[in-house]
Amino acid sequence: MDTDLLAELIEFLPDATFIVDSTRRVVAWNRAIEDMTGAKRSDMLGQGCQACAIPFYGRQRPLLIDVAVEGAGTMPGLYDSVTKKGNAVFADVMASSIRKHLRAVAVSLFDVDGRLLGAIESIRDITGCTDTESMLRESEERLRTALTEKQRAEEALVKSRLDLEARSRDLGELNTTLKVLLQQREQSQRDLEERMLSNIEALVMPFVHKLKKCRLDASHMAYVAMIESGLKDIASAFPRKMGLRYSSLTPAEIQVANLIKTGKTTKEIGELLGVSPGAVSFHRNNIRKKLGLNREKINLVSYLSSLS
Repeated sequence: MDTDLLAELIEFLPDATFIVDSTRRVVAWNRAIEDMTGAKRSDMLGQGCQACAIPFYGRQRPLLIDVAVEGAGTMPGLYDSVTKKGNAVFADVMASSIRKHLRAVAVSLFDVDGRLLGAIESIRDITGCTDTESMLRESEERLRTALTEKQRAEEALVKSRLDLEARSRDLGELNTTLKVLLQQREQSQRDLEERMLSNIEALVMPFVHKLKKCRLDASHMAYVAMIESGLKDIASAFPRKMGLRYSSLTPAEIQVANLIKTGKTTKEIGELLGVSPGAVSFHRNNIRKKLGLNREKINLVSYLSSLS
């Protein structure tokens, strides 16, 4: 595999991501996973896959990449609720060393002949989401307790009609709270899925398409196709929907906006996209106009970051 190409592709992803080769040695380790674990790329490159578990769990152990390659049945009990959608494997886990609840997705990578070339794993911190789930479980327990008390009261016939009516009102409020929490949980899940899909389509796939138009030899084109297929497998696992944030922007403007949001300068954006600084400035002005900022003294980087 072209490790430099792989490292460049995943460096733009906001989620902690790493890639291993067919021997499960680390060949790419992006900035987001450095920030999450504190483990530097220079220390992790060339390490065995299970050594990658040390920053997360304080010891060597199989990771979701191993599950993706060998199958969930070979490693029971390591992850919560392992699911598979197409070529992608999903799981939640509590990382003891960094004290975070994580959601991971791993995909095996194959060449055109079906030979295993390696695998890619992306990891997201969902600790805040688990707080909502905890509140939901507490509400469910309160609801069960209230229902039990109501049943006992009816069986014993020791409660008056006014008490029963008051308790019914309490149950109604608990049901309302439960519905709100369920809606919040579903919305949080949709937001996570939309953000991951948006990041893949807006930040990574444009560069894959540009690489496909370059004069690459057959082996490099195969690598690009392999990466594109793997990313599509990850994206296809989520329901597709159009976000409202950039609905008025062109594809080129969305690409520029996402690079601006990461703090890239006009010159750096031009070098990444292969266009002149003047073309980038033109897109910047159009973005400000379409977002209603052309007459406002608002920092574009801060505004775009607030939409995330």
